Amino acid sequence: MLMKLITFFHVGHPSLSQAQEIASALLNSGTDILEFGIPFSDPVADGPVIQAASYRALVGGATPKKCLQEIAKVNVKGGNGAAKEKMILTYYNILYKYNGGVQGFVADAAKAGVNYILSADLPIEEAGKFEAACKKNGVKTVFMVAPNTTDARIA
Repeated sequence: MLMKLITFFHVGHPSLSQAQEIASALLNSGTDILEFGIPFSDPVADGPVIQAASYRALVGGATPKKCLQEIAKVNVKGGNGAAKEKMILTYYNILYKYNGGVQGFVADAAKAGVNYILSADLPIEEAGKFEAACKKNGVKTVFMVAPNTTDARIA
């Protein structure tokens, strides 16, 4: 079984200027996939720690555009030349309200080198536009499976 280490941090927490330092530390510590949180004002699918980090990032001036600019700066080439991967965790309203809508967000994420996007509150039945934008831009979609999800639903 192939196993990968995925680490997460909110871009903009504790500050936008520290994003590169945090990303570098995580990548140099064995991270295979670096998951970047895009702060959102109402992160209902997250617990209190991520909610607090999101709030602090927003108060500090983080915006989706600024976050994507920071993500683009992250070098995911490992010291041995092995490529790491970038993933975004966000909420659908961020994609929907982004300049250029879902297509604009996904296109900008792809330009920033993002490999995967997970929209925490987007049910798969309503993800057609998101999936099409990801496919067009070479970005993979990620969906969540809850512990109580039935096998039929997973399939």
